[in-house]
Amino acid sequence: MARVSDSFLKQYATVPFGQYGKVCVVVVDMINGFVKEGALADPKIMEIIPAIETLLKQGGDCVFVADTHEPNALEFRSYPPHCLKDSEESEIVAPLQPYVKTKLTKNSTCTFTSPNWQAYYAAHQNDYDTFVIVGCCTDICILQFALTLRAYLNEKQIDQRVVVPISMIDTYHIDQVHDAYACNAFAIANMAGNAVEVVKDFTY
Repeated sequence: MARVSDSFLKQYATVPFGQYGKVCVVVVDMINGFVKEGALADPKIMEIIPAIETLLKQGGDCVFVADTHEPNALEFRSYPPHCLKDSEESEIVAPLQPYVKTKLTKNSTCTFTSPNWQAYYAAHQNDYDTFVIVGCCTDICILQFALTLRAYLNEKQIDQRVVVPISMIDTYHIDQVHDAYACNAFAIANMAGNAVEVVKDFTY
């Protein structure tokens, strides 16, 4: 569960998963470099894995997205080097590996801008009613992908839903630098205020 206050969480409901029709679950950056080892890793993010597993066990389509950078990545001007290509950091965390059928890589914080995502969506754009976005980090990769995908669908008049369950997202915490509670709350409220369907959790 994303680290937020109990009072903040009360704003959001647990809803039936079956209402969403044909679903594509997009699992963003559940890789070693964000939850296990490396400059941006926070092991607390591992706590959302059981909820993600429960979702993936429902069957249906899922796509894993993994930060995968070359050593000269321009993103390293803003963030410390992380998740290099062919490194352990860029690999999906072990508990979720059995569910990986499609893995896309990205070289920025935003999944939507990845050519690999663009190609996947072009090939499958008529296959789904709903995209459910889970993983990390709430205020960076999840926020950017959810808002950009929602804006794209609005622009193109494509009637597909974008859903983010709070039980299956989180962000990293660094004292005095990046407060997980504050960053989660800001990002969740931002998504909810911009037509992303934010829910607490699903019933199955």
